[in-house]
Amino acid sequence: MAIAGIYQDFPFPDGKTRIGCMSAEDHASVTKDTTSKLGCTHYVEDPKCDFFIVIFHEELETDASFLSVVMHEMAHGEQGAISTSQQAHGKLFKKIGKRLIQYVKSQQAELPKPYCNVEINEVTVLTAMR
Repeated sequence: MAIAGIYQDFPFPDGKTRIGCMSAEDHASVTKDTTSKLGCTHYVEDPKCDFFIVIFHEELETDASFLSVVMHEMAHGEQGAISTSQQAHGKLFKKIGKRLIQYVKSQQAELPKPYCNVEINEVTVLTAMR
């Protein structure tokens, strides 16, 4: 629900995205990627969605870290919709991340509890985690 609260109001270029949570173990069994991470964004060739975001919720200790990781992955989603040839955490990513931080802060009171009351970790949003 918190994801939907942010996602529905944030303007992705085509608006065809999916966000979900799964265990890192389940993700590794499907993708064969065993890299330690808090979330990831996969770009797909599918008429129903351009990308999907996976959040490894069992790795996150606080509501603030959950919100910040979702925002980080949303920035990757928008970046990929604009250009897949850019650096993963380069200038375009940071520009999108900063805009997303400003937007979410301006709308944060409208988010469901507990996300309306947590502090966004801007470092997490703007940089590679772990």
